[in-house]
Amino acid sequence: MGRICLDFTVIFVLATIALIVISGLLAVYAGFDAGIGTSFVPPMVGALFAGQNYVTRTKTMPENGLSWKAALMMTLVSFTIGVVVVLLIFGVATGTGEASPLNGVQSFPVAIFAAVVLVIGLLQLLVIRFFFGMGAKQSIKLLERRMRDTF
Repeated sequence: MGRICLDFTVIFVLATIALIVISGLLAVYAGFDAGIGTSFVPPMVGALFAGQNYVTRTKTMPENGLSWKAALMMTLVSFTIGVVVVLLIFGVATGTGEASPLNGVQSFPVAIFAAVVLVIGLLQLLVIRFFFGMGAKQSIKLLERRMRDTF
């Protein structure tokens, strides 16, 4: 399970950095805003890679229970990284003497915020589980094709 999370984390971070750079370049040079919908791309790519690497290492399809546990762990990893990044951004913004990005957050209802976070978390769990399985299936098919071509 640790190796699955490590694979996911490395690709998740790299995909997030690449997405930030690409979004910035599109905004500056093309005037195009990529929007918030692209935030699901790094978990998709990370889960796909983790599924492929799992099959490459074990030569077996992950069981359903393992896939759900891995998806839950990968979701927690992505949420943890997201929280750390947000806290770093807020810390940098408030440390420069600028207006705090937290202004107005105190008036936002906690129940609505919690519900939104829960829904996004569940969606991300499902997306990660789907792409982990998809990566594993792709890798299994590739292994079967190589075995068939070898003999």
